[in-house]
Amino acid sequence: MAQTKPTPMSFAVMRNAHEVIRHTLADLTKSLEEKDVSNAKTHWENHIRYLRTHAKMEDEGLFQLLDKLSGTTVISNEKLNEEHTEDERLHSNVDEAFKTGELEKVSEAFVTYKDFHLKHLKHEEDILMPLTPKSGANPEERGKVFAKEVLSKVGDDFDWFLEYSVKTLARGTATHNGQVGTSVFVHGLQYASTEKQWEHWLPIVKNSTTTEIWDYMVSNCDIESAGKIVEAQ
Repeated sequence: MAQTKPTPMSFAVMRNAHEVIRHTLADLTKSLEEKDVSNAKTHWENHIRYLRTHAKMEDEGLFQLLDKLSGTTVISNEKLNEEHTEDERLHSNVDEAFKTGELEKVSEAFVTYKDFHLKHLKHEEDILMPLTPKSGANPEERGKVFAKEVLSKVGDDFDWFLEYSVKTLARGTATHNGQVGTSVFVHGLQYASTEKQWEHWLPIVKNSTTTEIWDYMVSNCDIESAGKIVEAQ
């Protein structure tokens, strides 16, 4: 029996970015448990840089799309914008704690932030997952919608965001398969990319993952083929 090819899911770029965030928060937690404030600060800086692009995609694209797909003001109703504001306040507290260099102050501020942020991620997922399939009848249509409404908002730091995503997802965890997490993210991105974008992003993917995961994606997801968004002539 022929093996079924994975279905590309462009909105998994947003969903699996949450796994990247969870990885980074776990790394930071481990550093603080080891009393390594310097290493914890490096993880924090990566987290904030990553979050800057991810939040931009949400605030300027995804949230408006989810409102359209729900037929209601689901973002306002669920107070997601307010959660982003609170998240920024709590992350400022962590910034201030790191300025002191004191383990106890950093740990206290970070635990408060982490607990809030993890609940926020789950809240977003509970809204995102049922709605995004409504954006199109097939992967190609959903990829076009994601490209137009969300991927177009990425800003100028997406190369780093992509590299960090792939490197982090490839590591995997006890509850998260690195091959699956990486391939779903990359395959989904391909279906929302133009030929020119994919030509630029594919080497970043290759240089950021393992040989095993790369070979899997080439064989099962055909990621060496062109980006699937056809640009207007």
